[in-house]
Amino acid sequence: MAYVSDGSVATMPRVNHTIQTLPITVDLNGGRVALTIHELAGQVDGPTLAIVSTVHGNEWFYIEVVRRLIAELQGEAVRGTVLLVPVANPTAFGQITRTTPDDSDTPDLNRAFPGRYSSITERLAATIEQEILTRSQYLIQYDCGPWGWAINEVMYGTDYPDPGVVDASHAMAVAYGCPLIRAAKLVTEHPGSRSLSGYAGSTYRLPSILAEIGGSGFDHAIEEGWIEANLMGTKRVMQHLGMLEGPITPVAPQYICPVRARVNPTAGGMLEAHIGQEKLGAEVHKDQLLGLVRDPYTLEVLEELRSPGDGWLFYLSRSKPVRPGDFAMGVILREGAIEVKNREEKNA
Repeated sequence: MAYVSDGSVATMPRVNHTIQTLPITVDLNGGRVALTIHELAGQVDGPTLAIVSTVHGNEWFYIEVVRRLIAELQGEAVRGTVLLVPVANPTAFGQITRTTPDDSDTPDLNRAFPGRYSSITERLAATIEQEILTRSQYLIQYDCGPWGWAINEVMYGTDYPDPGVVDASHAMAVAYGCPLIRAAKLVTEHPGSRSLSGYAGSTYRLPSILAEIGGSGFDHAIEEGWIEANLMGTKRVMQHLGMLEGPITPVAPQYICPVRARVNPTAGGMLEAHIGQEKLGAEVHKDQLLGLVRDPYTLEVLEELRSPGDGWLFYLSRSKPVRPGDFAMGVILREGAIEVKNREEKNA
């Protein structure tokens, strides 16, 4: 037992937290590129869960989730090990850009696995493979949108070669507790076999999910709610994997949804959002007006953004300037959606 200077009993951490900074390369400006990994080792043996954030440099919302998760897990009786990468692409993050700002063939880290070549992105991918994927049994990839754009779904792959990996990924997605779960072809379609989750599931047979809840540039209270949803969701997965004690409280309703539609502008201008941030995840109806795009010079309406069908709003943008194809609104269609029949789960 340890005591602090005032004589009270100090709370001892229940996990061993170590930080490792791995040198990757040296950039043209002389700056050192490195990958930082946090390792939380529990006092009891168990599985290793990898959590990787900010694969795209402008998706920095989840850095705060990682920070709070590390702090909260210090007081938990964790079984096994959690490996956390707050910033997977530090070079892109340093420029607040989605991809590495260079002229390589693969500037997008989420299209660069397994990292065969010598560009910054491919060297990062190779290091993540060696230091994270080879050591892990499960993976959570934290993804979100850039500033002014928020999302609300958890995604898992349905096309991994091993059906057992698909089933285990599905179970992780349900455990996370998000009402909207997207069943996607992550290997054969988008983003493809060279994405982090696609590669991990197909090559290493790691069950994985993409947690995509939240975004930056919105009301503080709403962002705090998204952070809390991710903290709870990650702990629920850890309970499901037997890494934390306690039953998983059922969440209802939850839907497995195979079909989604992007409602993005085809013309550049000022996006005028007609549906507020508090409506993320809400039901929308076919032809419902979600927003307008106005010419910033003439102020005329260039385009109406309407829901292509009945479903749920799974991503949205605040009012801001947009270019053609920028993320604005997204709808998960009710067509083909299947409600999850939840039941209370106990740890194995």
